[in-house]
Amino acid sequence: MTRIDRPMFLCATLAILAACTAPPKRDIAPNAYYTIALYSNYGGSPSGHGTQGATCTINLNTQPFFQTFRFQDHDGGCKNDDAKSIDMRYVPAGTTIELFDDPKCGTTDDWVQIKVLKQIPHAWTHGFDYDDDDSDGGDGDIVYQMRFHNRIGYGGDGQVEGKVSCMIIDVPGVRRQ
Repeated sequence: MTRIDRPMFLCATLAILAACTAPPKRDIAPNAYYTIALYSNYGGSPSGHGTQGATCTINLNTQPFFQTFRFQDHDGGCKNDDAKSIDMRYVPAGTTIELFDDPKCGTTDDWVQIKVLKQIPHAWTHGFDYDDDDSDGGDGDIVYQMRFHNRIGYGGDGQVEGKVSCMIIDVPGVRRQ
């Protein structure tokens, strides 16, 4: 009968358990900043907007995340009726961002919905008043879908750009109540 060296057996068992319970590797930088920033200009540069024209920046590092921002109340430090573009950094796939002309996030006025389909280091919009399937990632995959809901004839004036008064951000894992 073979004698098992107890300390060695325990050490090997602990090593196997540690390998099995290690956190999964992430495809992105571990210290990445998950942010959504609104800008009062149209941006459009892969190098980013810098700080010029920043209306507000929302940190999404705590996930899951769900929040409504009412800009007339200065929620999130966002300026009311100012945002014309959005900059997304490492925003998780499945995230939905909704921007509203209505200060209570109602859909009787113009609004836009952005659905993030693929997480990449950096994506941005060049405005809000149009539909877009954007492939900023460079590999041809659609990164986000943007759908503009024009409410002309229903109380809207056909514009969200420069008129954003409310925003809802929903990062996966939180159910709406």
